[in-house]
Amino acid sequence: MANIRSLSKTEPGVKEVIRVLTMQLAPKEVLLNLEIQFSQNLTGEEIALTVENLEAKISQKHPEIKQIFIEAKSLTAARKASQTSQ
Repeated sequence: MANIRSLSKTEPGVKEVIRVLTMQLAPKEVLLNLEIQFSQNLTGEEIALTVENLEAKISQKHPEIKQIFIEAKSLTAARKASQTSQ
């Protein structure tokens, strides 16, 4: 579902889409798991709003997706990785 990856990237708080996993549960029922790295400067409230917006966009474009799970990539791990690569 490349469309989900590109759709997710349109949300301003999303820095990177790391993984998109889908599972067909029934003929018209799909489970979606997204692993996302959010922008580092977002507050908890902004992350929650970004997740809500993503869920609404995805549900509108893909009504067959009935369950959406969004995992946030650890911001601490991302910071450490960028510091060690410098």
